[in-house]
Amino acid sequence: MPIRIRLAALAALGALLAVLLGGWVFVHVLRDSLHSSVDASLRTRADGLAQTVRDVTNGIDFQDQGSTRLLGAKESIAQIVDPRGRIVETSEAAGTTVLIRPSTLRAARRPTVFTETRLPEDSHTTRLLATTVVRNGRSWTVIVGSSLESADTAVSA
Repeated sequence: MPIRIRLAALAALGALLAVLLGGWVFVHVLRDSLHSSVDASLRTRADGLAQTVRDVTNGIDFQDQGSTRLLGAKESIAQIVDPRGRIVETSEAAGTTVLIRPSTLRAARRPTVFTETRLPEDSHTTRLLATTVVRNGRSWTVIVGSSLESADTAVSA
């Protein structure tokens, strides 16, 4: 085989490898960027919910109790869990079962924890953030979540 053909084949193989590597890097950077955006949104929502937990002498109280902050939007995934691991307020989309495992709930008592799960009625992965709000020396856990459907769709495309 002539050297020109071998060099052209080698150049084509090199270009193919560069395109494949570039595509792989692009998809992973895009996925990480979309997840970072979801994480920032979850932090904002968790901070907002944490502000509703008011410091009272006998337990927990919600400044906006009865509002639509947690309970209104069907797509909003949010829960507030008491120090014993029981749900004290939940959104309709979050359901009546604690969204995170007990081990993750314990880990959330220290720093903020991110985890992913599938909710029973959702075919896509849901990203969850659990963080602690300390009131009266007791740790309440605020859990918020968001479906990764749009991020998965963007990465797939």
